[in-house]
Amino acid sequence: DLATAGVTDTTASLMPASLSFPPQQVETASGPEVILLTNTGGLNLNVSSIAISGDFGETDTCAGESIGPKSQCQLLVSFNPTLTGVEQGTLTIFANVTGGQMTVPLSGTGVPPPNVVLTPASLTFPQTNVGAQSPAQMITIANTGGETLPLAGEAVTGDFTIAANTCGSSLPANASCTVSLVFVPTGSG
Repeated sequence: DLATAGVTDTTASLMPASLSFPPQQVETASGPEVILLTNTGGLNLNVSSIAISGDFGETDTCAGESIGPKSQCQLLVSFNPTLTGVEQGTLTIFANVTGGQMTVPLSGTGVPPPNVVLTPASLTFPQTNVGAQSPAQMITIANTGGETLPLAGEAVTGDFTIAANTCGSSLPANASCTVSLVFVPTGSG
C-alpha cells in the first residue's frame, strides 16, 4: 500500500488519560485502577517498555507486545504512599507512536494510619463497698490518624462494667467517642 509505505508509527489512546487515587494510608497499597491502552491506528502498536515513577506500581499485559489495530491491553496501577501528603507520578509507555512515548499523570494523597489516643490513660476508682457500684468514670477514645478506625467492640475484665458506650463499629479520622466504666467489687481488697 503506497499510503503507508515507510510509515512505522501508529496512533493509540489511553483511558483514562490521568489517574487520581483517593486518600491511601501510608505504607499500604491501594486496589488497582485500570488504564486501557487502545491501538487506534492502522498498524500494529509495538510497546517496547513501560516505566512508572513515584509511589505507584503497575502490572500490565502490554509491555513487549505487538497490539493489532483496534485492539487493546490493560495496565493495572496501584498507589502505595511512603509519606503523608500529595504525591505525583507518571506512567510512561514507550511505543511506536509519534514522539515515541505516551504518558499518564498520576496523583494520590498519603494519609497517616489510624492513631488511638485514650484520655485519661488510666482510671482510679474510689473505695467502693462489695456489691455496690462506684460512680461512672469516662474514657474518651480519639482517632487522631488520617483514616477511619474499625472498632471490634469492647472487652472489660475484672470487677469493672461498661455503663455506657457512644462508640460504634468504626471511628472516623479526627473523631472521638466515649466509654463509661463503673467498678462493682465482688470481694474486698
